[in-house]
Amino acid sequence: MGKKNKNPYDTFCGICGYPLYLWQVGTTLEGLPTDYVMKERVEIEFDVCTECWEGIKTNAGGGMKKAIERKKALKQFDKVGK
Repeated sequence: MGKKNKNPYDTFCGICGYPLYLWQVGTTLEGLPTDYVMKERVEIEFDVCTECWEGIKTNAGGGMKKAIERKKALKQFDKVGK
């Protein structure tokens, strides 16, 4: 008799690492990004949960101007309590 799979999940998030059911998947990322550390192209395909996907879309929106604003806000947050 074969072992019964006790894992109820379908996949996991490639960003946060949490296990996911299919209804929790926000997107699947796939492609050939460049790994600048290893200096090579790598093939990827992984699922991303809805929470991480929303974060990616939010962080990618607004371009460089918004990115600089986010960085300044984090620096101000780091100074609190010092």
